Amino acid sequence: MQRIELGLAFALAFALTPASMQGATSGIERLYILNCGEGIAGDISRWSPGVNVGKSMDFADNCYLIKHAQGWLLWDTGVADAIAAMPEGQRPSDPRMTHWRRPKTLAAQLAELGVTPSDIKYVAVSHTHPDHIGNVAMFLQSMLLVQKAEYEWHSPVGPRFKPDHPVMKLEGDHDVFGEGSLVIISTPGHTPGHQSLLVKLPKTGAVLLSGDAVHFKENWENRRIPENNDSKDQCFRGHTSIIQTVAASEMAFKKGDTRTQNGRTRGRHQSPGASPDDYEIVAACRFAADKAGSNLGQQVVVENRPGGAGGRVGTESVLRAAPDGYTLLCAAQLTFSVTHLLFSKASFDTRALEPISVLAAYPLILIGRGSLPFDNLQDLIAYARANPGKINYGHQGKGQTGHLLGELLMLKGKFRMTEIPYRGSAPAINDLLAGNIDLVPDYLLANKPNIDAGKLKLLA
Repeated sequence: MQRIELGLAFALAFALTPASMQGATSGIERLYILNCGEGIAGDISRWSPGVNVGKSMDFADNCYLIKHAQGWLLWDTGVADAIAAMPEGQRPSDPRMTHWRRPKTLAAQLAELGVTPSDIKYVAVSHTHPDHIGNVAMFLQSMLLVQKAEYEWHSPVGPRFKPDHPVMKLEGDHDVFGEGSLVIISTPGHTPGHQSLLVKLPKTGAVLLSGDAVHFKENWENRRIPENNDSKDQCFRGHTSIIQTVAASEMAFKKGDTRTQNGRTRGRHQSPGASPDDYEIVAACRFAADKAGSNLGQQVVVENRPGGAGGRVGTESVLRAAPDGYTLLCAAQLTFSVTHLLFSKASFDTRALEPISVLAAYPLILIGRGSLPFDNLQDLIAYARANPGKINYGHQGKGQTGHLLGELLMLKGKFRMTEIPYRGSAPAINDLLAGNIDLVPDYLLANKPNIDAGKLKLLA
C-alpha cells in the first residue's frame, strides 16, 4: 500500500480546550501528575524583561507519569531528590533565582503507585536545566528521549547525562508509540533543543506539557521572551509550534478524531524544520489529512516545508514529485495566483498543478498597537495622509499575505507607510504588542485573544 504525502507550502497555530474524542482509540490509560519540586522565584523579571521587577512568585515543578498500553513514560524528573533531605531546601546563590524545596521524593511517589524505575520504558525531558533532569540518573535502564541539539549542547551546567545511558536523539517531532496519542513536539528557544509533549487523553482531550517554553500565563499572553533564553528567534518558532499543535489538535477533536476506524490506521503528521505562522491554513490542511487518511485507509503524512517564500518551497517540492496522485499540495490561494510572479527564483508554472478542492475561507484583518490615535481604517488613511512617513507596518515576510495586503492598502488609500519585514507573524505581533511598530496585516485566529483583551486594535 502506497503512502500519500501531503506537502504544505506554509506552516501552522496556547490555550488548550479539552474536547470530545468520540470514536477515538488511545493507548493512554492514565496520566499522573507528580510533585517534583516547589520553589519561590525571587525576581520574575528574569523571565519578563522590564516587567515585574522585584516581584516574587511561587513555582510548581511537576513531573508527569503516563501509563500507556505499550509501556510507562516519564516526562521530566524535577529537582534532585536529595533536596528533600535539606531542612531549608536549596537556596540559590543569586536571590533573584528560585529557592527550591522537595516535599516528597520522586522515588517515593513512584513507589506509592507500585512503579519502580526499571518499569519506566521511556524518560523524556523537556530540556536539560537542573530542575528538569535532577533525577535522570535514576533511570539508566530507560530509553532517554531528547532532541539531538539539546543532547549535544555544551551547557554551562556541564555534563548532564551518563555516557552509558541509552538515548534516542530526536531531530524534530516524534510520535513515541507510533499511534498518535503521545507526540513530542520540537519547541526550541529556551534551550537549543527544548521540546514539549502533546498528550491525547481518551476522555478529556488534549493536554500540552510545555516545559519551560513559557514560564507563566502573563508571559504567554504578551509573547515575552526571557532574557537568558538561548535564542529569541527560536523562541518565536517554538511558540508558533505550540499554537499550531494546539489548533490542529483542537480542530480534530471537535470534529471527532477517529484515528483508527475499521482496523485502518491513519498516517502520522511529520513537521520537519520551522515554517511561517499561517495558523488557519495548516490547521485546515492537517484536519483534511486526518480525514483523508481515515476515509482512504492509507497513511497520510503532512510535511511542513521550511523556507516560506510565499509557499514557493512547498510548491516546488510537490512539483518535483512523481505525478501519480500520491503527492498533494495544501496551500493558500496566493501560492497559485501570484507567488511565481513575485519571486524570480520561483521555478514553477501554476498550470502544472491540478486544483482539487477549496478547504476553507478565513478572514484577514488589519490590527494596530493599542496606543494608536485612530480606531478604524478611514481614520488611519486620513492620519497617514496628513502625517507622511510616520506610520509603519510589519508583515510575515516578502511576498507573504501581509506584505501584499499592506501594499494594496497603500495603493488604494493613496498614502505610504514604512514596510518592516519579519520572519513570520509571531515576531511581528510581539513587536506590535510592545509598541515598537504601528500595524500588522494578519489572520484573525491567532490575534483574537489580544484584540478581545484590548491590547490590539482591530482596524479592518
